[in-house]
Amino acid sequence: MITTVVAAFGAAAATYLAVKRAGENRARTRTPLASTSRAARTADVARLGTKAGGTYAMHRARRVFASAERKEELDAELQLRTAEQVADAL
Repeated sequence: MITTVVAAFGAAAATYLAVKRAGENRARTRTPLASTSRAARTADVARLGTKAGGTYAMHRARRVFASAERKEELDAELQLRTAEQVADAL
């Protein structure tokens, strides 16, 4: 199970970094207004999915060895972090 989580996290991290680099390149030339092209909006949603997936993979890895009380805390933190990521994207 741990190898599956590690592999999923590695794939999510690699995708996140690629999307982040593309976003940084786009951010240099982008106006501060909202994305207007379909491709830019799609990239924003893909970036959000990748970021949330990486967060979830890390959450599952941390949760494996946590106590029952700590698991509840980690679950609450994940929910808040994911909500913040979605709010930032919107």
